[in-house]
Amino acid sequence: VPIGLINVSWGGMPAEALTPMPALLSNPDAQPILERYAQAVANWPTAKAEFDRKLAEWEEARNAAEAAGQTPPQRPNMPYGPESTNAPAAVWNGLVNPVVPVAMTGVIWYQGESNAGRAEQYRSLMRGLIQGWRDAWNQGDFPFIQVQLTSFRAPATQPSQPSPWAELRESQALVCRDLPNVGMVCITDVGDAQDIHPRDKQTVGYRLAQVALRDVYGQDVLASGPVFSDVQFDGARAIVSFETFGSALQVKGDALRGFLIAGEDQQWHFATATLENGRVIVTQDGVPRPVAVRYNWADNPDGNLFNTAGWPAHPFATDTWPRSTAGKR
Repeated sequence: VPIGLINVSWGGMPAEALTPMPALLSNPDAQPILERYAQAVANWPTAKAEFDRKLAEWEEARNAAEAAGQTPPQRPNMPYGPESTNAPAAVWNGLVNPVVPVAMTGVIWYQGESNAGRAEQYRSLMRGLIQGWRDAWNQGDFPFIQVQLTSFRAPATQPSQPSPWAELRESQALVCRDLPNVGMVCITDVGDAQDIHPRDKQTVGYRLAQVALRDVYGQDVLASGPVFSDVQFDGARAIVSFETFGSALQVKGDALRGFLIAGEDQQWHFATATLENGRVIVTQDGVPRPVAVRYNWADNPDGNLFNTAGWPAHPFATDTWPRSTAGKR
């Protein structure tokens, strides 16, 4: 059956740039964003004049470099303000709102990198964005399928290393929990440490299609990797259970990787994990009484827990301890 896809993407944008202004104005967590923007607007004449000066200098340097057969310098960036595409509601106004009258079935959403430094705030921003889009279209709670952030940057060398990307993945999962008809696919297994735009787009598209076939078109297809469901602590062991959606757990490789464990001191340790009778047993000799477990909690995680259909287990954290991006607005 032929379908149409409307592409309204714009690279490098924060979520607030794609959010309708009424949704931002009604969201207390978005007020610092609006205040920063108001200050940038007030400072715009000075900032724009300085940018124009630098741009003229750059054009001269570029022409000279090209004439000499050299690599031209990097073009200066437009300052944040009323002409910025990452200003609040800018991309919504320019790209999304013009297609609002079009009847559609649902949305695929691949974004979040630009909000990773404010990952906790992202929970509220995305709830407001999704509801703002639904209000604008006035077609009910249409399906909204998120792509969870992939893996990027150098692997973590310390178990306690802060990970804004892991925290944003958690926020994406919480948005799925908080709003109706919001789905998500995990792609931590197809990232690239050196490239924020990994080449494997086919896997991402396939998984999104499976979620749409299941949630939108009612087909009986597998559309998720294992998802954390419960943890029990038995002495030195953490016993982790998963929702597997009919596809059994499997380990890709010899030893299970990607788990962290902590006791009441909230100090994280790389853990030993084994797959036993459909559950994962997590231990660490230095943690005699664990109280929390995390999986694939890193910018570029190396966890290798999958299901037998080849879908990766979703990252998770059993704790609610303060995150590194808490309070950053």
